[in-house]
Amino acid sequence: MKKYLLNLVLVLLVTAILIATGINAVSGQVTVEEKQSSFKLTDFDYLIRTPSFDQIEALEGNTEAIKSVFACYEFEVNCTSDRTSPKLRVLFSDDMDDYGIGLFTEKTLLSGAFDKSGLMLDEKAAEKLRVSVGDTVRLALKGTSVSLEVAAIYRASTYDSLDDGLALAAFTDEIKALYLPTVFKYSHAFIEANDEALCASALSGYKPLGYVKTKDEFIKDPPISRRPMMSDAEWQAALDSAYTSYYDETVSALKTEGNLEKKSDHMADVAERIETTQHKVDLLTVGIAIASAVIFALVSVAILYLNRANDVLLAKEGAEKSHMLREKLVVNTLCPAIASLATFASLAAVASGKGFLNETLGVILLCSLPVLASIIPTAIVSKIYVDGIFGKAEMQSGEDDIMVRVEDIPEGDEPASAVEGEIKALNADTEGGIPADIEVPADAKAPTDAEAPADAEIPTDAEIPTDAEVPTDAPAAPDEGEAPKVVIDDEPKKKVVSNSDLGIPEE
Repeated sequence: MKKYLLNLVLVLLVTAILIATGINAVSGQVTVEEKQSSFKLTDFDYLIRTPSFDQIEALEGNTEAIKSVFACYEFEVNCTSDRTSPKLRVLFSDDMDDYGIGLFTEKTLLSGAFDKSGLMLDEKAAEKLRVSVGDTVRLALKGTSVSLEVAAIYRASTYDSLDDGLALAAFTDEIKALYLPTVFKYSHAFIEANDEALCASALSGYKPLGYVKTKDEFIKDPPISRRPMMSDAEWQAALDSAYTSYYDETVSALKTEGNLEKKSDHMADVAERIETTQHKVDLLTVGIAIASAVIFALVSVAILYLNRANDVLLAKEGAEKSHMLREKLVVNTLCPAIASLATFASLAAVASGKGFLNETLGVILLCSLPVLASIIPTAIVSKIYVDGIFGKAEMQSGEDDIMVRVEDIPEGDEPASAVEGEIKALNADTEGGIPADIEVPADAKAPTDAEAPADAEIPTDAEIPTDAEVPTDAPAAPDEGEAPKVVIDDEPKKKVVSNSDLGIPEE
């Protein structure tokens, strides 16, 4: 386990760095997605403000150009939960069938489920109320408290003026009765095109006629007075004339700009505003991807060579080359795989908690998967490394064999060839003479070429004392005509040689 400690530290360190930097990248991408969610994840194509009932009816009847219309009223309402009482914008609709093309749609749903009898909130509204699905919220409507249960929570709206906490509820007869006899006007209508060109044509020159009183509304409070003796016909004619003047003047004063909004145009504006954020996220993500792969590969190779001495020893002790290579490949594949999986799981959990897993999946993959790219270069280096390890082990083994052969000779002995060489050196050029290292008494006479006297008698019957000790370790006399041989003991001893030992007659 110890030899893999560095690999474990590498995995933990790189994983921690990837998660920390990856969370930053994911958060940046979430910010981008949040700003675009109300544009990218909704189906409406146009938003018109303050349409009249007649305009809505005409648009719904133009099925060739328009697919769906979702009209709603907007009220600012004091809302109360068990924790707080903020003011919220609440959209009410008396036709909830097409609610899904607006800002509250299945694509922006975070929790709960749509329910006509409940209250739908976006994230900002839920945060202001500090509530979650299932909690009860009380709406103060015309002095009456109406309690609704939170049915679902959606992503925060980022659409223009509807981005400060928004709620949606059905405009039931019970609620509508609280506002009577107020004359209602639609505040907004979301429109989904069936044919983009035809829809654009139908909405061209749109004016918010909801601001214009109907004739019935005008007659209830006419700007003129009925003169005495005026017949009903004359009065009616005067009203018609007054209404026509009012209508023309009012309509001519209305503007299309700001009341007809094309979602794609707003989306382009949003894209421009968040371009800098997106650019930073992209740079950070790509930087993480490249750095993680390079750093992991370099550190993995460094760890390989830190274990070099130990691996050489294993190779000398008989480890199999294929086994060592397989071990290195497994470790250098497993480490980046673990780091990659841990990073991916952590970042996915963060993104899922924010409700943007699918939208940030690309960033998550770029932050976690490139570590796996280090496997290929590390595998190549591992092969080169193991070949080098076994080459070095074989070289050292050869050197060790030579050292062992020398060291195996017992102390004091020398190789036979060395001994023989020394003996030859000692006996060289002596021709049977005195070896150079033998001491001769100072009064000894050196032999000459003169022959011994002819009359010299050599006793043959000389008796040898019985009690004389014959040295058992004395060297054997050299054969005739053979040069004396020197026997080298462990510790050469000096010997005093007499004339008689050398065959020289005593004087």
